[in-house]
Amino acid sequence: MTALPGTPAIQNAIPMPFFKTDSFAAPGLGVIAGLIMLIGGMVWLNYRTRSAFNAGEGYGHHNDKLADVEHSAKPSLMVALLPIILVILINFICTKWLLPSMDNSYLATEEFGAVPLTKVLGI
Repeated sequence: MTALPGTPAIQNAIPMPFFKTDSFAAPGLGVIAGLIMLIGGMVWLNYRTRSAFNAGEGYGHHNDKLADVEHSAKPSLMVALLPIILVILINFICTKWLLPSMDNSYLATEEFGAVPLTKVLGI
């Protein structure tokens, strides 16, 4: 999730003031990077699972076979992706509509550093 556009990851937030962007910058590159991380992570985890299974390793003192595990209790793909979708959607609503529509004139005072909202909106 850290590479996807709109996610509130610190590595996305730090360069925002310097590049004058928001968390939705470079959506194409973000999706490509997210897919690379997903595919690479799944390949690695499946490789390590097979390696551990072939070595006779299990969880704790159990050496259950993978085929014997009940898979019908898994959530649907949409339920699994819902938290990520909600984070991105709420971030979009707050960043693009809610926060800019609020009275933020107090930020221009010396007490708050005379900072315009556009400089701190993403952070």
